[in-house]
Amino acid sequence: MNTFSNKKYLLQLTITTIFILNVSSIQAHNSFRYPLLKENTPTSWNAIVYGHGCGENTIIGSSMVFPNFSENPALTMLNTATDKFEPTEETIDLIYDSPAAPFGYTIDRSVFSGGDAKANDSGEAVGMWAGGGPGVPHSPAGAVRGFVSVRFQPGSFIAESCAGKIQFVVPMVDVCKITTIDGFKEGVVSIWIPEDAGSDYRIPGSNHTGDVVLTVDRDLKKNPLPETCEGGAKTYRVTPTSSQINRDMPVTVGGKRLWPKR
Repeated sequence: MNTFSNKKYLLQLTITTIFILNVSSIQAHNSFRYPLLKENTPTSWNAIVYGHGCGENTIIGSSMVFPNFSENPALTMLNTATDKFEPTEETIDLIYDSPAAPFGYTIDRSVFSGGDAKANDSGEAVGMWAGGGPGVPHSPAGAVRGFVSVRFQPGSFIAESCAGKIQFVVPMVDVCKITTIDGFKEGVVSIWIPEDAGSDYRIPGSNHTGDVVLTVDRDLKKNPLPETCEGGAKTYRVTPTSSQINRDMPVTVGGKRLWPKR
């Protein structure tokens, strides 16, 4: 092979490697199998896909908190000038009509052998947990995936609103070793909680690696924006409050708290 061919081959190899690494890093994050749905679609099965374990360790369990509307989740709106979500004085009922508890637990034993919904005093699902069984092994390049099934009921956008998208953030923790909160570190848990949520569930000194988000799109053909909407459709985000995360993230079975340890 001549010098030119060698250089061309190395360049192609470098580009390919960069591409694979970038794709792998994107796919490594936990995410919804169907992250984008349209309003008014039927009740749908969905799943949260696990991208990797905790460092070199297998995920032995998982816990998550649902943004239940009766729990008064935080509502923010995207500022297109700064590309950041900011607090808004609008209320959810003025932009989006939805069941109080749009998320629910779906029994699935393919990855974890046990699991259950977490419910509030009204019996509504405010989260879920899964654990036991083979779990999800370490897979830094995304060669192995795992998922936990969930149910989601899309709502509908209020016709008079300017809302075009609403994003549901599901805080969750992948558990690889059972410890107290003080024992959280890389290799023990992987945490998917928005930095601005302010919960107790953090790894000191670690960089946040992304949120688990499900987006509902407005059906602009059947439900067009009002002509009075200036600047086009608005994007909103619904996130459980820090108090709900702290209350509903622990896993309790039969009155006994299994994770995190006290």
